[in-house]
Amino acid sequence: MTKMRSILVLFCLLPCLLFASGAEETSDGAIHLSYWLDGSIESFAPTVMLTEKWNEENPDIQVELVPLPAGDSYNQKVLTAAAGNALPDIIRMDELFVPQFAAEGVLADVTDLATGEENPINFDDIYQNALDMGIYDGRYYGYPDDYSWAVLAYRKDLFEAAGLDPAKPPKTWDEFVEYAEKLTDADKGQYGFVIQPYDWWFFTWMWMNGGDVFNDDMTKCIINEPEAVEALQFYVDLHSKYHVVPPAVVSAMRTQGAQFSAESAMINGQVAMLQIGPWFTQTYYQQSPDGVDNLIYAPLPVEGEKGIEASAIGGRVISVSATTPYREEAWEYVVWLEENKVQYYQELARTMDSEEFLRNVNLTEILPRKSTADLPIFGHPHLSIFVETADATHLRQRYTSWTKPARVINEELQAAILGIKTPQQAMDDAAAVINADMQ
Repeated sequence: MTKMRSILVLFCLLPCLLFASGAEETSDGAIHLSYWLDGSIESFAPTVMLTEKWNEENPDIQVELVPLPAGDSYNQKVLTAAAGNALPDIIRMDELFVPQFAAEGVLADVTDLATGEENPINFDDIYQNALDMGIYDGRYYGYPDDYSWAVLAYRKDLFEAAGLDPAKPPKTWDEFVEYAEKLTDADKGQYGFVIQPYDWWFFTWMWMNGGDVFNDDMTKCIINEPEAVEALQFYVDLHSKYHVVPPAVVSAMRTQGAQFSAESAMINGQVAMLQIGPWFTQTYYQQSPDGVDNLIYAPLPVEGEKGIEASAIGGRVISVSATTPYREEAWEYVVWLEENKVQYYQELARTMDSEEFLRNVNLTEILPRKSTADLPIFGHPHLSIFVETADATHLRQRYTSWTKPARVINEELQAAILGIKTPQQAMDDAAAVINADMQ
C-alpha cells in the first residue's frame, strides 16, 4: 500500500468531529475550540488527520472542525455570526476578506502572538506576499494557509503541430498574440487561449500594464485610467479582433447559469494556452487522457515596453475570532497546525516520486514556504515554475469591502468582452459605481 493510500485509509477511519460555533470549557476542564472551514470536510484531509493528532496530544485543548459551504454564503455566515455574538474560535477565509473582517471587529489582532516568543509566525520560511495576506493596517490577523498565483500553461503537442518551438514560449504580449493566432484552427475547434472574465484573472494583465483598481491611499477608484483600460482592450481584442478565444466562452457569458471549463478545454486539447494556478497540476495529472508530458509551464508574457512582471495572488488565511475567550490557545493550535501540515507535505515530497506527488498533492498548501524550494522534487518543471515566479506575485489592495467592487468589475468586464460597451465605457461605469459607493 502506498503512503498516500495509507493516509487516505487513515482519514476514512478518523472519528467524526463534532460541530460547534464557540469555545466552551467542559466539566472535565478541557477547552473546546471550534474551527470553521470553508469547504467540504473531504477537501481537508491533512487538517482532519492533524487535528485528530492534536486532540490526542492535547486533552486539555480540543479542536472541533466545522465544514461549511464555501463562497459568498460562508462570508455572510461569518458576518451574521459576528452580529449575533456566535463566532467560532478559529476561522479560515479567503485573504480578500481579511481587511473587511479585521476592520469590522470579527478577527482578533494577534500581532503580539505572531511576533512573540512562544508561538510566532515562521517569518524566515514564509514568503512576504503570503504573510501579507493576513495583515491589515500593519497588524497581523491571520496565518497563511494556502497560496497560489497564475502562470502560463501550454500544450507541447499543439505547439509542435503549429510549427512553434515548445522550448520558446511567448515572452511579450505581441508574441503571445502571434502564438495564439498560429495555435488557433477554428475548423478543428482548437483555439489559442481562454480569457477568464473575472477580476482576479484580469488584474494580472492590468498590473502588467501599470494599472490598478484604487489609488495609493484607496480614496478613489482609478480602474478607468489608461493603463487599466488598455489592458482590458488587449483582453477584449483576444476575442473580438484576433479570434483566438473559443466562442463557447462568450456564449457562456450570454447564457445565465452556463459555464465554460477552461481547465477541461486545456486537458482535452481544445485550447493551447491557459492562464492558470498550481492547483491545475494535480487536475491535469489526474484527468489528462494522453499523459502529462504535453503540459509545460512558463511565466506569463509581459507588456513589451513596460516589462512589468505580475500575477495575482489568491489564498486562504486562518484567523482567530475577536470574541474567543481563548485567543492564546486558539493561536497555539493554528501555528501548530500550519507547521505540522508543511512538514507533512514536505515529507511526502521527500518520499514520493514526482508523478505520484503531483497527482496526489494540492500544491497551494506547500507553496507559501521558502524551504519548499530546497526539496529535490522541486527541480521538476511542473514545480520549479512556481518557485521561479514567486517574486512577481501581486496581492490585491487591502480594501475593506471588496464584495461590491468585485461584482461591479466582473459585470463591466463581461459587458466589454460581449461588445455591449467599449473598454473605456465599461471601466468608466465601474469607477463611477465604486466611487459613489466609497463616499
